[in-house]
Amino acid sequence: MKNKFFNIKYIIERVLIVFLISVLSFNFISKNSFADNNFDRANRIYDMDYRSFFIGNIVEDSNGKFKVKVTTIFLGENLDEIEVPKFKEYSYSRLIPAKGDYFVGILKKDNTLDLTWIFKATSGNYETLFLANDKDPHNAEVKLFQNMINKGEYVPNLDEIEKIKDWKPINMLSLKMILVKTMMN
Repeated sequence: MKNKFFNIKYIIERVLIVFLISVLSFNFISKNSFADNNFDRANRIYDMDYRSFFIGNIVEDSNGKFKVKVTTIFLGENLDEIEVPKFKEYSYSRLIPAKGDYFVGILKKDNTLDLTWIFKATSGNYETLFLANDKDPHNAEVKLFQNMINKGEYVPNLDEIEKIKDWKPINMLSLKMILVKTMMN
């Protein structure tokens, strides 16, 4: 009888030890593997193949197209106004796009918007805008993306770009030289 009890106790101890090690291992692995998924998605924008990442204002809605005035360029090609196929909804929002709306978007090389990166914004000011996320108000990804936009993290050398915004360089090479020089300082 003693042997049976001792064996059961031994088996229970071993099972508990294996269980605790498994739980602790999974906890450690999951934090390292999955903790920065939202940050990775928000930074994935640097690796995407697009024409421009911008804040735009829908100024006209006609013939299945939106005419968009680009108010702020974060990354990519400088554009003043674009015409894109009409889109039916914003990412993470039930709001329907309409004339007068501001949004943060990515223009692909084929002059269409990346439908997974169209966020309804409250204004054209990147420092104070809020991104609509009424489908999931607690979505950490949208909050992180908004925070990075508000801080100007997507705008390289924002101060220098603002200083030379109205300056007309002799050519693109001189503009690149100025930007490289300011980056080295």
